[in-house]
Amino acid sequence: MLILDFNIVTDKSCAEFVFSEKTGSYNSIKKPGGWGAPNPTIASATLPTLSVTFPGATASVNYVLSSSFPTTDPSIEQIVTNVNLGLGSTVKFTDGKHKIKYSVTTGGFTYTREYIVFVYCNVSCCINKMIAKISDATCKCDDDFIDKALLATTLLHGLEYAAICQQEDKFANILKLLKALCDDTPCDC
Repeated sequence: MLILDFNIVTDKSCAEFVFSEKTGSYNSIKKPGGWGAPNPTIASATLPTLSVTFPGATASVNYVLSSSFPTTDPSIEQIVTNVNLGLGSTVKFTDGKHKIKYSVTTGGFTYTREYIVFVYCNVSCCINKMIAKISDATCKCDDDFIDKALLATTLLHGLEYAAICQQEDKFANILKLLKALCDDTPCDC
């Protein structure tokens, strides 16, 4: 049976996802869920689609991928922009939990795979700018600002680990703290 697999990450601008397929070619030992006999073939596949559900949304936004997909070549990537997903060209992805589903139809059956992607590039930008202000001679930073920046850096590391470990509650709690720190210290991100 075909088992879709993919990788998707956000870029630092928080305005693009980078998608690549990891399903691979069928191999009875290494990739029994890969493309090719006895599983469906790429030639029979249609409508390779990403469905993205943004944080707090109930409906997803669908985007049909290019004719390069599906593929057995994991090095082929497609950039999916904020505009592709119905957002404005200056609108960044919201920090938080995004549900991303990859689906392909073949032989009248639709195969799907869904992942949770934790986006935190906006708070990351804010915290990086906080840290940069510490080394700026014109900052005249006081100890409270330095303490706040170091706390934010530590929390950001915790947020990253919560995302890696798919700990949704921890991620949400730490993200809330970081957003409050960023709101209290404007960074123009």
